[in-house]
Amino acid sequence: MQLRTRPHSATLLSQGFGALRTLFDEAWFLDTPPEESHRRLSARHQSAWGISEAEAEQRIAVNDGINSVLVQRSSVLADALVL
Repeated sequence: MQLRTRPHSATLLSQGFGALRTLFDEAWFLDTPPEESHRRLSARHQSAWGISEAEAEQRIAVNDGINSVLVQRSSVLADALVL
């Protein structure tokens, strides 16, 4: 595990959840490769809801994929990145 610190960052939880930041000493961002994250998410959707791979991919395309871009952009605000 590599750890890269960012000591002067403000908050990782800036998208409407900023108040939660006061409950934590640090905010860490687990940087998972997009392909691996996508694979895990698709498998989780299929398992949790009993949907097909195509249905899981559709759900990712219209919701989770959009959210992942927002989350990835917020990584610069983390106190530490775990690579």
